[in-house]
Amino acid sequence: MTYESILKDIHARKFAPVYYLCGEEPYFIDKITEAIENTVLSDGEKSFNQTVLYGGEISIGQLIDEVYRPPMMSPYLVVIVKEAQHLKKLEEFEKYFEKPIKSTILVMAVKGRKLDRRKKVTNILLKNAVVLETKRIYENQVPAWIEQYLGSLNYKATPPAIQMMAEYLGNEISVITNEIEKLLLNKNKGEQITIDDVENNIGISKDYNNFELQKALSFKDVEKTIRIVQYFASNEKSNPLILTLMALQTYFTTLYLMQYKRGISDKELMSEFRLWADALKQYKAALKHFSIEKNEKILLKIAEMDLRSKGLGNGNAEPNELLKELVCDILYN
Repeated sequence: MTYESILKDIHARKFAPVYYLCGEEPYFIDKITEAIENTVLSDGEKSFNQTVLYGGEISIGQLIDEVYRPPMMSPYLVVIVKEAQHLKKLEEFEKYFEKPIKSTILVMAVKGRKLDRRKKVTNILLKNAVVLETKRIYENQVPAWIEQYLGSLNYKATPPAIQMMAEYLGNEISVITNEIEKLLLNKNKGEQITIDDVENNIGISKDYNNFELQKALSFKDVEKTIRIVQYFASNEKSNPLILTLMALQTYFTTLYLMQYKRGISDKELMSEFRLWADALKQYKAALKHFSIEKNEKILLKIAEMDLRSKGLGNGNAEPNELLKELVCDILYN
């Protein structure tokens, strides 16, 4: 089942006896757990019928005692095990997973761990439980996810505002949603979110950010590029090198793919790469300045800077020195 279909069933009060939620993206695990906490029982029923446990603090025996307990003056008993990745000897729970109690709703929140399909207990869960394995979204999927998320809240944003948020916030959904929620505190329903809103509420400089750096490099605007790099050097905490490298890698990867699409119309480019008019203009300028061979060298250089920023062959270079070296390589080599 998908995250959306699981939530839909929960809100429709179509409950499963066991939810096994695991994987790399904690946001989806937390949201489903939260939905069950807030939906199954009324406030009056929760005191006797809802228990929250932590995997590192209980044994399988204690969990068995809990799930077999009958509900009191309620149709359901809800047992939520947070941090269930720390629960030991899960295989001893196989018998329960094979035939779970219908009046008990058990939620296992297993963060940072993938399904191990080699294990018997996993196959039992896949047959008898609602199982969700979450994955991090890729960087190139972030803009579309932000647009969809805002749409679900009845908000819209300009394409540059979405792009700026995507490049600055990375691909961790919980971070993205937290920042968006802070931003929306100052917006009315239905209002459009602009670059100014992002700058004022998320703390991104409108003139000095990764989006503007990409633009300056695309047009080979040396003076603007230098100003942005200097600003980054004096504000390292707000502009970590890792985010800049990720943004540049995504940008030049997209440019590389576009270089093999020469001859197709602007409309087709905008549709395939989800670009707005100004972004297309920027990419077309970059296409004039960077050949396929040059772009390949740039992507290799970005990968090298990423390794050096993590201490591999670094030679004790500071992050701002690595960025200056990368930018000079892009502009002049």
